[in-house]
Amino acid sequence: MNNVVQVENMGNLKGMKDIVSKDNGKGNKAANNQEYGGVVNKDGSITESPAGPVRNPKTDANAEITHTTTSTTRSTFHSHPSGYISETINTGGVLGGSQTTTWSWTQGPSGVDVSGAKGTNYVFGMGSSKVYVYDKTGVIAVFPQKSIK
Repeated sequence: MNNVVQVENMGNLKGMKDIVSKDNGKGNKAANNQEYGGVVNKDGSITESPAGPVRNPKTDANAEITHTTTSTTRSTFHSHPSGYISETINTGGVLGGSQTTTWSWTQGPSGVDVSGAKGTNYVFGMGSSKVYVYDKTGVIAVFPQKSIK
């Protein structure tokens, strides 16, 4: 059984976290409803990708970002947004009850993320405050973002 997964060095993890932290995990503003990320190159440098479009967790199945990868790309990373939408509706009745429904984003890698993986990649769940490390087989490690210092 193999229970050790090699991840990027702390300097690269900090650089990745700096980019995805444009979603601060606080509130439902536009910046918290889009993906941020980039690529880690074989020489260890990080290249930021343009942010994905602002999306709506109630009406859009997912958020997205596009990376430019080349033969010098070692891995990719991106965030999954922390934004959400909550709506309360009056359910009527004698007691005037209500029901609140909340829509939010999946925090771990999506099926599209996993199926498109080449090598080791990273999703920063900005709502869960976790980093999901994955490859074409699925999630291979999870650790808290707060461990990146």
